[in-house]
Amino acid sequence: MRRALVVATSALAATLLVVPATAHAVSPYVHESGGPNDPRTLNNPQGLVVDAARNVYTADTNNNRLMKWSSGGVFVIASDPNVANRPTGMTLDSGAAKLYATDRFGNSVKVFATNLALQGQWGSAGSGPGQFSQPWGIDVDSAGNVYVADSGNNRVQKFDSSGALLAQWGTGGTGPGQFNEPRGIAVDSVTGSVYVTDSGNNRIQKFDSAGLFVAAFGSAGSGDAQFSGPSGVAVDGSGAVIVADTGNDRVQRFTSAGAFLDGFGQSGSGTWQMQDPYDVAVDATNAIYVADTLNNRYERWIVGGTVRVTIDTQPNATGSFLFNAGGGLTPSSISLDDDGETVFRPSTGTFAGPVGNGYSVTPNFPAGWEALGTTCSDGSSSSNISLSAGEVVDCTFVTRRLGTIRVIQDTQPDDPQPFS
Repeated sequence: MRRALVVATSALAATLLVVPATAHAVSPYVHESGGPNDPRTLNNPQGLVVDAARNVYTADTNNNRLMKWSSGGVFVIASDPNVANRPTGMTLDSGAAKLYATDRFGNSVKVFATNLALQGQWGSAGSGPGQFSQPWGIDVDSAGNVYVADSGNNRVQKFDSSGALLAQWGTGGTGPGQFNEPRGIAVDSVTGSVYVTDSGNNRIQKFDSAGLFVAAFGSAGSGDAQFSGPSGVAVDGSGAVIVADTGNDRVQRFTSAGAFLDGFGQSGSGTWQMQDPYDVAVDATNAIYVADTLNNRYERWIVGGTVRVTIDTQPNATGSFLFNAGGGLTPSSISLDDDGETVFRPSTGTFAGPVGNGYSVTPNFPAGWEALGTTCSDGSSSSNISLSAGEVVDCTFVTRRLGTIRVIQDTQPDDPQPFS
């Protein structure tokens, strides 16, 4: 996970906050597909959605089919081969009776039963009302209306459940309400707010249900709240906005107002890693599912607890304290300056690891410092911390700066007595 480490200013201590998420790949099928008739593998999955029973439906994009998996990651059923030409976005209606998928190269929306039998479709290639140019993301509001990110036409189209066009908005550009290849789309079922990943502009745009622009957040880059070609987006039960930051091989979470919460993922094919994640979905428990596209798998992540580390310096601090952390963490540091007073400045770092696993946090002090002791609120040592979802563990490191004592004798007027 990638997370900002927040440092609080204090007269005595600096507090480092790290909020991890767990990574657990629930699908064991990580190899490229042997073909459209092979039910055990995925080939470039670019979309997914989760039902109330935590069954997962995936767009097996390069095999031109849809697949259904149980909550434990066991293959259930696949659609007919070549049912779509590069299926991408997926969503379920509010009653979970219909499954909608964008047929990206077929320039249409297709409707399936939950047994993946094709029931209908609408749309054709073009730029007119109800037509598409490589439609990508798709979602449904609480009234059953369907929203489609019409990527090649740089717009959003809204339909009723039968495919009748209700509204459209957006043009090409960089201004508010304009798009450069919109990909993901998500509707907050409570507020009706619509979030769109404006991929080419490296931002998220927020609209009301009628398409009126509300806000935008994000910019190009690899820092917190920055993006590199974001694709999928989802809204969880708390209203948090989850974004697949595709080019940065990670997922980021935001408040509904666009404030950065946290993130997770790093480049690679191992556990807790991903390559070009194209889509995200959430279940009723707010677990996050990721279409790990180039690794040909999907992953389930559970938001974890909090490790809060406090450095208590005696007397004042100067230098950088590096935390070598196990259990999936990468080193993080906090710098403390001394300019007559103790001044604490923030730093950032990354964190990734599973709930329940042991974490270790070990400070590597700069020259001239030593540790006087460490305590953790859950009774564990800092070398063996186990996290549960929502748990907060406070660990305090008491440190001391070493050095020589310089004594200045100041006599007023003259003092014949020896100084000792």
